[in-house]
Amino acid sequence: MRRRKGKGGEGELEVKVPSFFRCPISLDVMRSPVSLCTGVTYDRSSIQAWLDTGHNPCPATMQLLPSTDFVPNLTLLRLIHHWSSPSPPRHLPPTATATTSSHDLVRRLPSSADPLPLLRDLADDESRIHDLAGDPACVPALHGVLVRKGLELEA
Repeated sequence: MRRRKGKGGEGELEVKVPSFFRCPISLDVMRSPVSLCTGVTYDRSSIQAWLDTGHNPCPATMQLLPSTDFVPNLTLLRLIHHWSSPSPPRHLPPTATATTSSHDLVRRLPSSADPLPLLRDLADDESRIHDLAGDPACVPALHGVLVRKGLELEA
C-alpha cells in the first residue's frame, strides 16, 4: 500500500491487488471465483454474462467449451477473503521447533533416544539446512546417529 495525492490534494490510499485475484473479464477483484473446464478462473457473474450472450469459447484460451459447468474455486475465495480482511493477521505462538535453533537440535542428536523427529525438524526448514552447513558439529552428530542405528557410512 502507498499514498498518492488525489485531485484535490488529499492523500488517497492505493492498494496493489494481486493479479490472480482479478477476473480476466472484468479486471475486478473476484467475489465468487469459479473455474471452467479449461482451468481458468473467472468471477461467476462475469463468466455467466459472457456465456449468456452466446459466446462459447473460453475468453482466456479461446478453446471451445465442451462443458459450461462451473467449479467454485474455494481456495482462491479464501485467499481473497484473507487478503481483504480488515482485521490484522493473527500471530500464532511460536512452536518449539521454530524457537529451537538448528545448532541446539544438532547438539541433542547424540543423546536422543529417537532422533527421527529431530532430523525431520532439521530437514523441514531450508534455512536451517543452510545454517548447519557451517556447523562443525553437524557431520559428527549425524554420523553418530547413523552408527547407532546400524547404518555405518563409508568414507
